[in-house]
Amino acid sequence: MTSLTVDDLLNGIARVPPFSGVKRQVKKRQRKNRYGFFLFSDWHIGEIITPERTEGFGYFNYAIAKERLDHITDSMLSWASTTNIAKAVLLFLGDYVSGGIHDELLIGAEFPPPVQAVRAGELMAGTIAKFYEACPVDVYALTTDNHGRLTKPVIYKDKGLNNYSYITVKFAQQLVSKLKVNFNAIETIYHQIEYAGKKILMTHGDTIKAWNGIPYYGIDRLVGRESARRNFDFLVLGHFHTPAFVGRTIINGCLTGTSEYSYAAGYNTAPTQLGFTFEQESIQLSFFSPSASKYRCVAPSHQTP
Repeated sequence: MTSLTVDDLLNGIARVPPFSGVKRQVKKRQRKNRYGFFLFSDWHIGEIITPERTEGFGYFNYAIAKERLDHITDSMLSWASTTNIAKAVLLFLGDYVSGGIHDELLIGAEFPPPVQAVRAGELMAGTIAKFYEACPVDVYALTTDNHGRLTKPVIYKDKGLNNYSYITVKFAQQLVSKLKVNFNAIETIYHQIEYAGKKILMTHGDTIKAWNGIPYYGIDRLVGRESARRNFDFLVLGHFHTPAFVGRTIINGCLTGTSEYSYAAGYNTAPTQLGFTFEQESIQLSFFSPSASKYRCVAPSHQTP
């Protein structure tokens, strides 16, 4: 992309009218200084997964993604209400689009990567607006990830700029610009925040070497290396599509569920996003996922000769 094309695109985003008419509902009996942290990542907008290619274990497209995200967000808000959350901290951890880093992603895409970035931005802004109606909101959105990058080879120079996720985040930021939201677009690979005396390090997770599963050793090495240069209490990341709590690392799930890739490897993954809050010296972790009937088809019937 040339600089002119990028400038034109960003200028176009700045001219998009932001959301209006979104009002916060008055809530009572909220606990002061109680924060709820909600993780969003690995939406892969633009990818199509068909039950015919996965024996019914997975199916996905943009309409399904929107339905799942609406259900998950509503469940998160219900949980936030019952736990008396005073402020929602939304951590967007990347891979919002399917992108084009592999040929198969472009061949089977529902729409091309630039459109994916815009659609993902709309979903991100809609999620933020829903939370805003319920409580004060802080947003931290990574533009550095894996599937959003503009090059097939992995890059580190300006990784957060040469990325479709940059467009997604900037578009979402414009759409919610009239809401009183503390919106932070994060263009670095790592970013640390602090709430309630807890230091949380966030990253997408693609810098951890892995193959066919959660890389426990790789995560442990990253925690050790980062601990040598900074103090933090928890590491949050996405990328691996399987929700887990490993030591002091919280791994978010995905929105896609089982794909052809995970189906071929023998995995069955439910679409899941995570939330957590701190309860004195402990952490309360919650998994948010649609019911099985909403993310899994009935397997096609097989007839034996």
